[in-house]
Amino acid sequence: MPTDAQDGAFLALWHAVNWCRDLLNCFSSDAALASKVLTRLENAVEFEAILYDAIANCPTSVWLPPGSDMSTNQLKKPSFKPPQLNNKKAKAAVAPIGPRLHVIRASFTRVHPQVIGILPTSKDSIDPPSLLFLVDQFLSMLRTSLVKSTTITPATQLKAPRSKLVHSGVYAPGFAVFDEHLKFHLLNVANNVRWVLHAPQVPRHSTLYALVTKYFECIVVIAKAQSLFEQQKQQLMQLVALQQLILPALTAMSDALVHMQSTLTCLDITLAGRVLTALVALERLKIRWNDLHVKALLFSAPRDPAPPVAALALSYLRRDWAHDEPSTDPSKVKSADLATFLDAYFEFSPHPLDSVQDVACCGVVASVLKHSSGFLHNVLRAMPFFESHFVGHSKRILGILKDVQGGTRRLQMLCAHGKSIQDASAAAHVPKLKKLLERLIYETGKLAREHNLMDAFSTGILKQRNLDGSAAPPEAASSDESVSTEQDEED
Repeated sequence: MPTDAQDGAFLALWHAVNWCRDLLNCFSSDAALASKVLTRLENAVEFEAILYDAIANCPTSVWLPPGSDMSTNQLKKPSFKPPQLNNKKAKAAVAPIGPRLHVIRASFTRVHPQVIGILPTSKDSIDPPSLLFLVDQFLSMLRTSLVKSTTITPATQLKAPRSKLVHSGVYAPGFAVFDEHLKFHLLNVANNVRWVLHAPQVPRHSTLYALVTKYFECIVVIAKAQSLFEQQKQQLMQLVALQQLILPALTAMSDALVHMQSTLTCLDITLAGRVLTALVALERLKIRWNDLHVKALLFSAPRDPAPPVAALALSYLRRDWAHDEPSTDPSKVKSADLATFLDAYFEFSPHPLDSVQDVACCGVVASVLKHSSGFLHNVLRAMPFFESHFVGHSKRILGILKDVQGGTRRLQMLCAHGKSIQDASAAAHVPKLKKLLERLIYETGKLAREHNLMDAFSTGILKQRNLDGSAAPPEAASSDESVSTEQDEED
């Protein structure tokens, strides 16, 4: 198809999407036209999907909606491809799709908050793609309305987004959107999501996955907006909003989310991270409340020594995602997802080190070794500060170094464990970590020499141990020579 014909088709689809969105904004408040408005919503979603699919199938096109700010030179920049020596005919440059789709989405007519009110109040009244569209718009409105106001100068006040303007003593315009529109649709959003999850005919995996992900993101946005609700003196409104968005019955919010994630058929490691993030946000919110009834509403009493969020994080760490979920590629398991599980477990578990040997799988060990480099970097940056203040604070500094030395022993054990399990991703972080440990030993020895404390400092061969503390076999201990630091409590 010629380029002019492609651009004409794109422009027609773009106008069709905006036309449907304008109809939604104009007639969504008329209850008599509810069925027709839902039909136009389906048309808007269908036209938008056709436009995205058409642009993806025309990678050489550089079409943009009227009034877009993206320069044409950015679109004509080809993506990198290895040179092909045997190909005599040069291929056309491929324009990047991602930035174009972002610009196109931003150019659509904005949906008014009152459009969320067209969500039906009965089952099987809306198709999953249309529900996904409304939940996505609802999430976007939550993010822009629940932004804490900050003081800005009058010169920049006119150019700032309305959600960031400050009005002393009254609601900021952004919060007014939540107070006047969004808070009335929280229960309806939650009910429609549950109806889709329990429907006899499950929607496509991609639609269900995106719908559940955005639902948990809505919970996180509201739970993390504690400072904004305190600024507006509406702390109880936040609790009521979470109650409507989460609770299907009179039970604790944490139990409702844990039960929901156990019934999800599309749960993978990324979605599990979203679930755990929502539970962590609720747990931190519970800590800030003093009312015992409110705490019980947010989280039920733990049935074992570990809180529900810690128990769920530990179960995620013990789970073999690549084996349990065939759709999860082991090479695509990001360390950030495992770090989310580890952070939640170590933050809320009363005895986190008791189960460290149970979660020492390949991915967890690699994630810990990767993030331990940042910990050692921070300690090394603090060494000049320790040297300059050692005379007046020798006991405190020696206590810090002694605690750090205990952590370095565990890092040495993890390095040996990463090699013993023959995991390439874990072994790749070992050389860098070993160098940082050697630098720490050198800097600590330098500190001891400068202040005549060599009697309290010694180096030697580190005895290799397993993760549970037992001595490693002789062949394992002889294969990896390490150095440790010994520091006395006396200064």
